[in-house]
Amino acid sequence: MAVIFGQAFFLQILLFATTDALLCYNCTNLADSTECLALSQCDAGHSCYMDFRSADQRSTLGCIDNTKCGVSTGLGGSLIGRNVNERQIDQDCHECCSTDKCNKVLCSHKKPTDCVDDSKVDCAFMNSFMNVCADVQRAKVICPKFCSLCSLVDGAWSDWSGWSKCDASCGNGVQTRLRTCDNPAPANGGLDCVGPNTDQMTCSQGLCPVNGGWAQWSHWGNCSVICGVGLEKRRRNCSNPLPERNGHPCFGDAIDVRVCSPGPCGHGGWSSWGIWSTCSATCGDGLQKRSRSCTNPKPSLLAQYCEGDASQVQMCNNMSCNGGWSSWGHWSTCSATCDDGLRTRSRSCTNPRPPLHGGNYCEGDPTQVKTCSYVSCTPNIAFKAHSVRDTTPTPKQTMVLESVIFNQGNAYSTSTGIFTAPVSGTYFFTTQFCSIQKHVFNYDIKVDGTTYATGKTYAETSFPCNTADTVAVLHANSKVWVECTYVIPGSQIYQDGAHMNSFSGYLVHR
Repeated sequence: MAVIFGQAFFLQILLFATTDALLCYNCTNLADSTECLALSQCDAGHSCYMDFRSADQRSTLGCIDNTKCGVSTGLGGSLIGRNVNERQIDQDCHECCSTDKCNKVLCSHKKPTDCVDDSKVDCAFMNSFMNVCADVQRAKVICPKFCSLCSLVDGAWSDWSGWSKCDASCGNGVQTRLRTCDNPAPANGGLDCVGPNTDQMTCSQGLCPVNGGWAQWSHWGNCSVICGVGLEKRRRNCSNPLPERNGHPCFGDAIDVRVCSPGPCGHGGWSSWGIWSTCSATCGDGLQKRSRSCTNPKPSLLAQYCEGDASQVQMCNNMSCNGGWSSWGHWSTCSATCDDGLRTRSRSCTNPRPPLHGGNYCEGDPTQVKTCSYVSCTPNIAFKAHSVRDTTPTPKQTMVLESVIFNQGNAYSTSTGIFTAPVSGTYFFTTQFCSIQKHVFNYDIKVDGTTYATGKTYAETSFPCNTADTVAVLHANSKVWVECTYVIPGSQIYQDGAHMNSFSGYLVHR
């Protein structure tokens, strides 16, 4: 792992005696730096160093100028320095030290997650002297345990994905591959991955088809006529460019046509008058007509039309006209659908025509009326039902009375307890229910779900019966029923020969 310090900060150890010439290991491109045995005497102002390249896992050791280690000479004495000017990509490492033979074990720091402080550094001293823990990215390498940075994780790139398909179907395009910063992902203040997450390369799909394009229109040709109205044409070619390699041909017309007119050929002239038409009336005032046409000769399109009227009209037949009755029409529908009504029929004074020019009007009445009658308007709809099916109902339960005394119109259902209005009209409904003493039973008369009347049975010492009734204006197919609305648990409806539970109703009028 590379340990890098910037110009603003130098990891430093003050030595009490200045070393003018160090003895350092000096080897090149070693797979294992501990195998280096060669030593070199450094010049004054130089330190020992190690470079480690992660690409080929090779190390180089030797002497280097202090200025390339981030070493400051202003403090007096020699310094150990680790250059942290920028984060090294792919974990390359460049580190320096300033004691004899110190460079064989450089670039061998543990990860923060190993939670082991660098044995070569007094972390407490460094923190008190230079506040090393304040610089997390530096302290995580040398003093992770002392500075409580063991959980810090720097991000690392995953492997590149495969290359995408070329984004062009022909010609040059681009292929793309991706990687993500999750091997591992940065955590607890660790550094994000450095570098792009996207890589691209050029791809070639061969030459593209060439679609055809129209050349310029030619000049207009000669008019097809020398007078009157004709046509003239112009043309264009699909050659700008020509279609190649399965390219589309040109779309549209290769020929354009427009109207042309060199000038008029001749003016129109009237034909002779035709004969007079038959008079439009056999008596009274009528009209007759004659006409002529502009065809002698017929004018060309741009020439002048004939002057004057194409038709003439004159009066004819001045005799007076008497009126006559038409046949009687059909009798109308009766004015009432029930009880007494009227039917009418009519005729008109138009046979063969209405009276004109002082002619006589028809004698007699144009309308006849007669009475018509049907059955009574109010049908016989009535019912009365008794004997409740369930004597221990629950709230919202429909009370079904399953025996009928009469059910004219068959509008009441003994299976559902619901009355369905056969026709629209005004109806009267009444209901009675009895309960055992001290038992409570409340009920409503419902019309299409709306409460129209409410009843309640309760008594301390007897078997009470109570009634509820209402008048309702119903539409055909409206629904009416009795619904339990409240009971005390255990309450029971009572019925015998003297206590009858019933529901009845009838149509008052339509």
